[in-house]
Amino acid sequence: MNHQKRIKAEPFDIMQYFYREVHDPLIHCLMQFSAPIEEKTLIKAVTCSLNAIPLIGCCFDDSSRRPSWIKQNFK
Repeated sequence: MNHQKRIKAEPFDIMQYFYREVHDPLIHCLMQFSAPIEEKTLIKAVTCSLNAIPLIGCCFDDSSRRPSWIKQNFK
């Protein structure tokens, strides 16, 4: 049995997923800091972000009848 946490996909998510065949809709990010950042601080910031917006820690799964976002254990 699959115990991965799933988040229901919205119709727009599904449309964007299939639209990728003609256009790369992925969001890219570049962060530049004016000074070095401590690794512990960065890990805390990422963890807080994942708690606030769980979707950023997920991958889209269209393999089932009901597409959904699946929580990943990114390190």
